[in-house]
Amino acid sequence: MSNQQPLLDRAALRRDRHCASLLCPPACMFTTPGYGEAWRWMLPLACTFLNECICLSMLYPFLGYMVLDFGLVESTNEAGLYVGYIASMFTLGQLLSGSFWGSASDRWGRRRVICIGLFNTMLLAPLFGLSRNLWQAMAVRFAMGLLSGNAAAAKAYIGEAVTPETQDMGFSLVAICWSIGNVCAASLGGFLSRPAVQFPNAFGGTIFESWPYLLPCTVAAAFAGIGCVVTLRFLPSQPRRSSGDATAVGGQSGQSGGPWGYVLRNRRCRDVFLIYFCISWLDYGMFEVYPLWAITSTAEGGLAWSPAQVGFTQMLGGPMLLLGNLVLLPALRRRIPSSLALQRFAICAMAIPGFALFPLAAACCAGDDGAATLAVLPAFFLRITSVGLIFTLSFQFINGVVDEGHRSMLGGVTGAAQQAGNVARFLTPSASAWLVAWANASPYRFPLDHTLPFTLFGVAWLAPLYFNLRLKAADVAA
Repeated sequence: MSNQQPLLDRAALRRDRHCASLLCPPACMFTTPGYGEAWRWMLPLACTFLNECICLSMLYPFLGYMVLDFGLVESTNEAGLYVGYIASMFTLGQLLSGSFWGSASDRWGRRRVICIGLFNTMLLAPLFGLSRNLWQAMAVRFAMGLLSGNAAAAKAYIGEAVTPETQDMGFSLVAICWSIGNVCAASLGGFLSRPAVQFPNAFGGTIFESWPYLLPCTVAAAFAGIGCVVTLRFLPSQPRRSSGDATAVGGQSGQSGGPWGYVLRNRRCRDVFLIYFCISWLDYGMFEVYPLWAITSTAEGGLAWSPAQVGFTQMLGGPMLLLGNLVLLPALRRRIPSSLALQRFAICAMAIPGFALFPLAAACCAGDDGAATLAVLPAFFLRITSVGLIFTLSFQFINGVVDEGHRSMLGGVTGAAQQAGNVARFLTPSASAWLVAWANASPYRFPLDHTLPFTLFGVAWLAPLYFNLRLKAADVAA
């Protein structure tokens, strides 16, 4: 393993360690055999996950207004269907290419695939801000997803770099970065979109008045470029297997039909993938439902908030997710050592009430923005922290279902899981947006009125709970 360590002089190593101590908590300073100190891979992977979060979430605060500017609808209340079309294109691209990029990271190396994805994002993100019609926006989002294998490659890298003792911290990196990414995405999408409208003295008469969504997209592109540089500078190359081991494992992989063949032949893999599919559907569906509900008029059961107000609450979700993974997860782990039991607790005690209770805020506080914000936050806290815990544990399960005889195809299996999640992420924006539009126009009473999306989402959490109950601890142990 010694020939795989980064070749750095002592002065450079001390300087880099000092910089890392400013960016990473002490818990991230453990050493992994073959990978060196954990901050070396955590820092660039953090940039990767932040970029992924921004690409997915940045557009939600302003997408309803973007559709309105395209001239497709007369008010944001009617924008839901077209918003779903645009939002689903990124995940459609990742759906088609997920297993390819995962398997490519097994062959070419994780770092190369991650850098390719970040570079492509840097080039394509500004083009989304320059879109003038629905088809241009959909095409750019599709290309951004198709040419990015960042998530699969980065999660597979974590799966190889952690040990059973450090996997909570390692896989929490995804949720921790999403917490920070939610802040960045909400800020970019909510505060930097339509700058000539929100800040006419600063941006009136500039290029950003003609292209009202270019500014947040340009900032996102710059961040992707920074992430690419950080990945090239810090991310260690994977320790290589011996040629004999690689040949043996490759032969087994080929006979099993590749990653999807391995998944379909093992019940434990199917159950874990179904859990991941369900929680991806529910999480990304709520990303669609919540902003559309919040900007809906109070007469239709919403809060009549502006994009900035929606962005503010989503920005608060970042610290909440951070709190969930850095404080709640270790505290709950001490009381509930079993990962499967811990996931069940998060579903029953946190996710179900967190997803179902939002309409109460509109029922009691609609028209008073301050009171409505305070009423929304408790449900929003449960919604955010529960999903963070559940996803972190699911990433561990995906890593754990790949046995030692097939570890060389970990990237491919992780990419296949990403595809399963992307099926949900592709379908749920349109379905959720249609559901909100139907519920807003519904002439029926509860539960078929404007509260219907939240009621259905709360009940739907019983599906991943069922698949969790089918698993045993040995099924998800790496």
